Amino acid sequence: MDTLLLTRLFVGLAALFCLAGLAWRLQAFLALPYKPEQAPPKGRVIPGLLYAFTMAMAPWSKESTRRHLLAYVRGILFHIGIFTSLALLPLSLFPGQLGNFRLLLAVPIGLGALGGWAGFGQRLVGERERALSTPDDFAAVALVSLFMTVAFATLLNDAWLAAFYTVSALMLIYLPFSKMRHFLYFFFSRFFFGIRYSRRGAIGWSSTHLEG
Repeated sequence: MDTLLLTRLFVGLAALFCLAGLAWRLQAFLALPYKPEQAPPKGRVIPGLLYAFTMAMAPWSKESTRRHLLAYVRGILFHIGIFTSLALLPLSLFPGQLGNFRLLLAVPIGLGALGGWAGFGQRLVGERERALSTPDDFAAVALVSLFMTVAFATLLNDAWLAAFYTVSALMLIYLPFSKMRHFLYFFFSRFFFGIRYSRRGAIGWSSTHLEG
């Protein structure tokens, strides 16, 4: 069995393991008791949900992102690079068909990798960031940044395919046990944020901001 076929098998098994791990995490989360608000609602839920999934994520909506716009942009590029690299996984099974799409994929992946390593460096150099970071923070950011780096190299040269599959497999195996699984809870957090604060009349659409 050649190396490329072996690494493809490895990443396939890792993907199944990852899905099983995420399903286990999701099942445990859904089993948690839900405690609805007891106070009478002061605002409308639908506008609040619209806000939670749109303008609430704009950089000017939070002081932290308004004051650190560069970090916000870096995070956006980082996540776009991750999703593009994940899309490359099934596409890489047909490298001869990528053609001009290689450059289209390489740009966001390359920028995402740069954003990832910049964030990793910030955690190492910044005193506050280093104090707040856990070993998993360093491991997860480094592994995902390496994943995008190898994905970028693969788009430049197919000789990196085996390395791309190997790093992808390691990332998928680690994913259910690391902070990388936070994407699983993203929609839940936005949903409950929208419901809770719209019922309290704190958010919704108005001329200046979203309110109930």
